Amino acid sequence: MQLIEKRYLFIGVIVFALAGLLVLVLVGIKPGVPRATESLLPEGTSVEMREVRGQSLEPIIPEGSEVQLALDPNYALPIARGDVVVFRSGNTDAVKIVHGIPGDKLALKETGKDTYNILVNDEVVKNSEDKPYMVGDSGYRMLSLYINDYKGVIPANAYLLLGDRPSGSRDSTAFGLVDRSDILGKVIR
Repeated sequence: MQLIEKRYLFIGVIVFALAGLLVLVLVGIKPGVPRATESLLPEGTSVEMREVRGQSLEPIIPEGSEVQLALDPNYALPIARGDVVVFRSGNTDAVKIVHGIPGDKLALKETGKDTYNILVNDEVVKNSEDKPYMVGDSGYRMLSLYINDYKGVIPANAYLLLGDRPSGSRDSTAFGLVDRSDILGKVIR
């Protein structure tokens, strides 16, 4: 009986490890493999190491991890859906995932009393664990400002940036869309 329990524990550990690697691959971060090399970066782009503080991207990037950041002073790096970026948020830098880019359709769908899903291009936005983002009244009010002002389309030079927690974090649900000029660069490893 004890041997069977150990076998199931071992299988569970293996499944958990494989699921973690799958999450990293799905968001484009491969352990130990840079997403871009310095030789492929636009001129004027430098690379530096940054420590991640905070837990909004766990389990993708655990708190305390070091990431390689391609700094983009000339705004030459293309920013795509799924990229992990660092941007200026008040007096600090924050790291989030790009879920909406200029030209994308942005909407909110009520799912219950005072809860809403975020929709980009008519698809429910989900985190790395395939759980839909759920926003409450404050997130609804914040994102509704942009939806109303820009007729449901993310404007030029604006990005929807979210943590990996489905209930939200200090991200676009709290402070709105982020202007391209506030994006310092993107994580390349």
